[in-house]
Amino acid sequence: QHADEAGIAWPRTLAPWQVHVIGLGKADGDERVAAERLYETLREAGIEVLLDDRDAGAGEKFADAELLGCPLRLTVGRRSLEDGLAEAQGRRGALSLAGVPLGEGTADAVIALLNDLP
Repeated sequence: QHADEAGIAWPRTLAPWQVHVIGLGKADGDERVAAERLYETLREAGIEVLLDDRDAGAGEKFADAELLGCPLRLTVGRRSLEDGLAEAQGRRGALSLAGVPLGEGTADAVIALLNDLP
C-alpha cells in the first residue's frame, strides 16, 4: 500500500524526490540557511531532494510534506540546529529516525537512512 489517511507514501525507488528538506524559522534565519546548505549538499551528492523554503508555518509545511509523500523528511529547526543535526522522519509508518549530522558526512548519513527505508 502506497498511501494512508495523510496522503501518498512513495516507495523510495519510485519517489519523484527521495528527501524533503524543511527549514523552519524566519526567511533569513540560521535554520533556513542551514536547510539550504543541506539541500545543496544532498543535490551535489546526487540525491533527489526537494527544499521547502516557503514563508509558511511548521504545521503547514509538515502537512504538505505528508501529502507529497517523500520517503524521508529532514527538518532543520532551532533545537536541532543547536545540536548540529537535522531531524529525520520516514514517511511510511511515520518512522522517527536518528538525526542527520549537518556538516561532514551528511550525504553518507542520508544515503544510509534511505537504504534502510522501504
